[in-house]
Amino acid sequence: MNKKLIIPLVALAVVFFAVALVIFLSQPEEPAASAPTDAADAATEDAPADTVNLRLFYMDRSDWRLVPTSVRIPRPATRTELYREFLRLLLQPRQEQWAPVPEGTQIRALYYVEADRILVLDFNQALVTGFPGGSRSELEFIQFIVNNICFNFREIRSVRLMVAGNEVKTLSGHIDLSRPFQPNFAFLKQDE
Repeated sequence: MNKKLIIPLVALAVVFFAVALVIFLSQPEEPAASAPTDAADAATEDAPADTVNLRLFYMDRSDWRLVPTSVRIPRPATRTELYREFLRLLLQPRQEQWAPVPEGTQIRALYYVEADRILVLDFNQALVTGFPGGSRSELEFIQFIVNNICFNFREIRSVRLMVAGNEVKTLSGHIDLSRPFQPNFAFLKQDE
């Protein structure tokens, strides 16, 4: 192949990938067909009033969608405590399920901005230092966190990510983290 033709083709491929990534990340929210109004407050006949049912979605190595696992926890005193407990469970290492989160990653702080319906998550430095790199890894992490939170807590419309108390441009050089992310529930595998 002609060397003069290779460079424009590579440049065109990079531009195409960047445009596809921007389009993918800017898709409007699609409500999950079978999701309750607020999964964390969904009443079931066998759930006592002092507990909360949650659905944690984890990566499936044989499917591109996140697979659900149901858990029941004691109802915390405040909504912020519920968010924190949910994230603690979500980030906890599990043998049977895979989460696209570097080992040692924890939530330092979280803030719910009610006027904008945004949850701001401040992770510890382990998120960046242990991140494997690559645009796919960044997309998997973002979709994992955002979809799990927004599915379980419908008052949250978007999620903003920070690290060690600071705004970060990116996790490993690919996806711009300067703006909040909205969920894309197409990534969640619903019970069939």
